[in-house]
Order: sequence, then C-alpha cells, then structure tokens
Amino acid sequence: MKRNFFHPIVSPPSRSGRAVSFRRSLGRRPPLHALRVERVERQEFADYIREKILYTLEPDLATVAWVCRPQKAGRWPAVLCCHGAGPGKDPLVGFWNGRECLEYHKNSAVRLARRGYVTLAPERRGFGECAERPYNQQFEQYLRALDAFYLRTRGVSRVALDTWDMTRAVDVLTRRAEVDAERIGCLGVYDGATVAAGAAALDPRIKAVCVACPTDDLAPLRLVAPRPVQIQIANAGPPAPRNLRWRHARRHVFDGVIEVDFPAMADWMDRFLR
Repeated sequence: MKRNFFHPIVSPPSRSGRAVSFRRSLGRRPPLHALRVERVERQEFADYIREKILYTLEPDLATVAWVCRPQKAGRWPAVLCCHGAGPGKDPLVGFWNGRECLEYHKNSAVRLARRGYVTLAPERRGFGECAERPYNQQFEQYLRALDAFYLRTRGVSRVALDTWDMTRAVDVLTRRAEVDAERIGCLGVYDGATVAAGAAALDPRIKAVCVACPTDDLAPLRLVAPRPVQIQIANAGPPAPRNLRWRHARRHVFDGVIEVDFPAMADWMDRFLR
C-alpha cells in the first residue's frame, strides 16, 4: 500500500476548497523570514556555468543547491529540479562525491542549462550535504527517523517541509537577474515527483511541470490545472499511481526502469516555456 506523505485530505467539490484542504494537509509552514543567498563556488565550462549556493529556509536553517546556466548573457527560462532517492542533488549535475555519476537523474540540470535554461537543484532535507553524514547514500531507516522527528516536534512530515522548501527555491530563482520569472518550470524525479507536484500546486509561479516515475499519489497536480503537466511512466518502473488521467495532464510512457526520459521532458519544457 502506497504511503501518503501528506495528511489525509477530504476534498470539497470546489477548486478553492481543494486548495485550502491541500495547504492544511501540509501542516504548519516554516516561519517566513528574510531570504539570504550566498554563492560559495563558481565554475565555468565550455557551454555552461555552474554555481553552488547557500540560501535560508528558516531563520536557523539553510540548504545548499546547484545553479546551472548558459554561458551567454540574457534572460532565460528556468527549471526547478527536485531530486529523488539516493545521494541527493549532485547526480542532477552529473557527479557524486567528486566522481562522475550518470544515473536515473540523467544529468538533467546541466543538460537543460546547455539547452538554454537556468536550473536550480536544491538539496532536500536529509539528503547529501543536508544529511547527518554528508555524501553517504541515504537509507530508508535514517529518513524515517528524520520524518518521525519532524512529526514529533513540529507536527509536519519531512516531505511536506520539502514541498514548502521548493516554494522558497522559486523565490531564489525569481531573484536572479538572468531568470525570466514568467517562465519557470519544475521537474520531479521518483519520490521527488511528490515534492514537485505539491510545490506546483502551492505556487502559481511554476508554469509547467514534469514528474518522472512517481512513487506516490499525485492528487495535488489537479490543483495545477490549467497549467500543463507531463507524467512520465517507465514500462519497467514502479507501478503508476492511480487516477493519472485528467484534463491538462499528459501521460508519457517510455521504455525504461526508474529514470527521467530527458528528451521528452526537455521538449515539454520547450513547448511551454519558450
């Protein structure tokens, strides 16, 4: 039986009622505060620039993220990238622990930058550099313990906090001079698809969504309409969540296991953000 990472929702018939119910299902939002962003690393490559930044999530808590952007100056569309299970954000830029890592995230943040996007790939709570033991691949037992801690001390799940955190990530993107704030998309892979779905439901600044190999209920995506949503299903991947067919959502079935179909995702973003 699939787990619902948010609190149970009894959806009222109206769209506004569903939106209110979804927000309530997430629990208490982290306290609002002044956003502070610090660049800690910058590297130029032949066809893109990569930066590592720190930015605040809460008054006493920050996260780390990769920003990839084209070499050429201009105002570009942007894609927020929500990583799935594993080492965290680093495989979205093609490495892990200093070594090349080409796996199911398909180096998407870099490849989109080469295609003419600004990408932001934040570390989710409990992963990568935001883990108790940085750069060790995380196991379910550790993440369950972190989830239990948040539920016990704050009455909110880890994934719900991740969802609120992604709206903060959109704040970061909109403040960047090279980002066209009217053209922001969101990619979520595997269990990151749940976070991407929730973030898009919360934040109307996200104009197009792609979720790849989702592991959980995607009901929040109903609140994204009429904004476009692509749902990628791998033939040999995990069973697709139920009730994926609704207006403005498009299923994309491909030969694969647990991964993002990068060409299909990039074409989807091009279609609605270019």
